[in-house]
Amino acid sequence: MADKRTGKRVKTVRTLRKSANNLDTLFQTFKSIKRAEGRATGTLTQYEDNYGYFIEYSNILTATI
Repeated sequence: MADKRTGKRVKTVRTLRKSANNLDTLFQTFKSIKRAEGRATGTLTQYEDNYGYFIEYSNILTATI
């Protein structure tokens, strides 16, 4: 009787899940949720500003790598 089980499968290709488009989509979802919670307009604007700073910072980091 042959053993039909195989060993642990090894992942040989790295997949990139977090792209800028994905982050933009997630941020839009986050902002919609916060708007539905009734956050103040100034708070939502601050979220957008901070997200913009984060994207600029991450672009600088990826450009230097």
